[in-house]
Amino acid sequence: MRLDGKVALVTGATKGIGRTIATVFAREGARVVLAGRTAAAGEALEAEITAGGGVAAFVPTDIGREDDVVGAVRTAVERFGSLTTLVNNAAATHLSGLPDRGDTGVRAADPGFRKPHAAVATLPALPPPSRRAAALRPFAAP
Repeated sequence: MRLDGKVALVTGATKGIGRTIATVFAREGARVVLAGRTAAAGEALEAEITAGGGVAAFVPTDIGREDDVVGAVRTAVERFGSLTTLVNNAAATHLSGLPDRGDTGVRAADPGFRKPHAAVATLPALPPPSRRAAALRPFAAP
């Protein structure tokens, strides 16, 4: 398995691309923290991954709430000993806020659109490198 020994936190893991990423990571041997807002879907995915022989933990997470994101990072470290991979998949999917700008039809993005990057800001929640099994690395396709 290509991801043995890895611990991944996947935001937006309860549906769509995030769900697929989390499922594939678990199938490839990663221990996966499933971060998402929909408890029923997250719990069902955790059960599905576990039934298939994988290791996963669902954490109810709204990426717009810093405490939720810090909690998801802490869950990875406390349950699995480290965090090696962060997949910032969750994001707002609508544009709102400022009115249309002239004839361009462009609207300002809601500040929530940038919230996935809040997960990176929680890295101080990780233990110091001397106590981590591996450094946090950006996800890169093989």
